[in-house]
Formats: sequence, structure tokens, C-alpha cells
Amino acid sequence: MGGGLFVPADVDANVVEQRLVEAAAVAGPTAALTGWAALRLHGATYFDGSAEAGRRRPVPVIDPTRQLRSSGDRPASRAELPDHHVVRRVGLTVTVPERALVDELRSLPSVEERVVAVDMSYAGEVTSPHRLEAWLRSETLRSGRRLVEAALSHADEHVRSPPESRLRQRWTSAGLSRPLCNRAVFDLDGRRLGAPDLLDVEAGLAVEHDGEVHRSRRQHRTDTRRREGFERVALPTLTVVAGDLDEEDLDARFREHRERALALPGPRRWTLTPPTSYTQGVSLLSLDERIEQRELTGSLECADSGPDGRRP
Repeated sequence: MGGGLFVPADVDANVVEQRLVEAAAVAGPTAALTGWAALRLHGATYFDGSAEAGRRRPVPVIDPTRQLRSSGDRPASRAELPDHHVVRRVGLTVTVPERALVDELRSLPSVEERVVAVDMSYAGEVTSPHRLEAWLRSETLRSGRRLVEAALSHADEHVRSPPESRLRQRWTSAGLSRPLCNRAVFDLDGRRLGAPDLLDVEAGLAVEHDGEVHRSRRQHRTDTRRREGFERVALPTLTVVAGDLDEEDLDARFREHRERALALPGPRRWTLTPPTSYTQGVSLLSLDERIEQRELTGSLECADSGPDGRRP
């Protein structure tokens, strides 16, 4: 973890890390990167500074000692920055993940995008629901507490991508009960059939988002086999393709497929309980435990490093 983030001078300025290095250099020694930039440096790679229509988001910088001058690529502000809100990552000063995420949420224009940001922070394993709630309890936010808490209440630590997050939000906004996300399903013989993006356990309905990543031959074959496995155990699947999330009739499709699933006769031939053979050798660490393990590894690496970040 020691050392700096060294980027060659001839690297394209559009490279995210190059933008962050340059923004930090201009901001000065008392400033810190926050928001999406800090989350990126903590390891949540979804946060790449991109916006709609190929636009780039400015690199958010804060300084507790002076008013920074904003530029086209760097919105700067003077704000309180206690010592425990700041850490070093790859040689740059950044806010801790929880402060970075709160600053990010306060900068986003909609509930949907704020929930996506929380989901992707969990997916990047930089923070967790427990850590965020504990941080909020210990801190005094001058603005945006309700906004942040609303996003946390709708987020899910098991989401793996922004389309999944938006699909789940569209499902619940239709007035349907909160589904499970990426939960493994098994047949009664213990064979793993797959983990649908969403699973309505009560109705017995899997919901999948089919985006660009699913266009490859290998992924299409995997998707087809998974759906065939679900069909074999009477677990119907509703597939939502890219673009459907903006369609007005999607709520009606949700309800129609759900009612069909509820009407299926006979006992269920699938279960969420894995066989003992499946759990053997599989990491069952919680999100909090995985983060703690990574932090411990990072601390040990830093302890073994010299002042310049190199191993002695």
C-alpha cells in the first residue's frame, strides 16, 4: 500500500488515474480528493468520473484551510476535514470511504443515482452497510443527512452492477416486495443452477437484466443454460433487456410475470439452501469480514515497507 501513484508524463490525460494525480498536485498539500475520486482510489473501480453523453465529471477536491479555485476539471470547496476523515492511498490524500461516499451522494442529482453509488461502493468492497451506519451515527452532517439515509435504506450489498441496481429500484418502485439479489439457487439434488439478478422468493420468479455484456457467445451460452436450469425446476425467468428500464409498461410486465409464477401448480423443486458439498472450500466471509481482511493485509504491507513505500 505504500509508495505513490506514479503515472508517466506521456499518459493520456483522459486516463482516470492521471486526472487524479494532476488534480491532487494542483490542489496542494492540505487538500484531499473526495467523492468519486476517493472511492476510485480506495478500489471501487465503477467510479471512473464519467457522466452521460461521454462527459467527464470534475475531480472533487476539498481543503479545510483555504478556499481553492475551481476549474473546469476540479470543483473545489472549503470544508471541515478532521484528521480521522483523511487517509493516504497510493501516495495521494483522500477522504475515508464513508466520507467520500457521503460527499458523492450529496453531489448526485437523483435518488436512483445515489442508490447506484451506494450499491457500487458495496460491490467495490470499500465500505458496508454496518460501517456506513456507524459512521453516520458518529458524525454530525450539516446538510444532506436525510438524503444520505434514504439512499442507504434502498441500497443492497449483493448488487454487482449499475444495471442490476436500477432494475431492483424499478422493481420496488412498482410496489413489489424487495427481492433477493444474486442469491444462488439449487435443485433438490444439490446442483447449483445459478444466481439470478433478482429473485422474488414469494412468487418464485427470477428476473434478469440482459445488457451488452451478455452479447458474447460465451456469456449467451451461460445465460441460456442457467435459464434452462431454472425452467427445469419450475422457476420462471423474466428477462429485461437494455432499454426496457425506461419503458412505461415494465411495471405491468413485472406484475404479469409475477402472477403467472404464483399460479404455477405443484411444490417447488428448487431451494436456496446449499448442500454441504457446495459450502466446503467456499469463502463464506461477510462483506465486513472481507473488508477487514483486506485492511489487515494492507496494514501488514505498510508495516513491512520503508518510508518511501519500498520493502527494506
